[in-house]
Amino acid sequence: MSQLGTIRRRVQAIFFDIGRARNTWDELNSDAFTLANALVNAKIQQQYAEDTSYWHPALTHAIKDIRVSYERKMETTIMDINESLSKITAKMHAQLVKMENLVNQLKDTYKRLVDLQGKQFADHSPLYATCPMLNFVERASDVLIMYQSEYKTKMSLVSSEGLRNCKNNDEGLVLLSAWLNQPSLRTKDLQDLDELCDIEMAIME
Repeated sequence: MSQLGTIRRRVQAIFFDIGRARNTWDELNSDAFTLANALVNAKIQQQYAEDTSYWHPALTHAIKDIRVSYERKMETTIMDINESLSKITAKMHAQLVKMENLVNQLKDTYKRLVDLQGKQFADHSPLYATCPMLNFVERASDVLIMYQSEYKTKMSLVSSEGLRNCKNNDEGLVLLSAWLNQPSLRTKDLQDLDELCDIEMAIME
């Protein structure tokens, strides 16, 4: 039983660390949204400046090449913001790597349980209250797939065809919504997993 208790504590620790990585991801996502919004606004502002009617004739007459200079300035601003956004995305990737490592550790722990108690126990007998170890592995794997998919979305948004290539306000809003709402992360499934862990692992406290 002491070995089983060790496995239970290990699984609990893994899910705690997965939750911490998810929380850090969410914080980074919120920070990045501010930059994503600034990036879209800068791109749209740049596009307005390309319209000659945007500039007062007296201004273009008084300052030679003002439109070209402004466009260059905005392009520099856009690239700077996108670089900052890419740095935060890299930090999000670091959290994804942590989750990948943790899920692999969970799978290794499952194999250890199979070796100790047999596959029948690992797949069908409750590890804590009602759910077998296999259920925890499957749910954690599903969560990892969600975050892997969402990271791909983030990468597309910071690419040259993403946020900094938006054509108008409507397209910009759609892209910003995709960043903020993280469509690959199924909120209900994540909440259900959190509640399951809280209930199941309460016996360890």
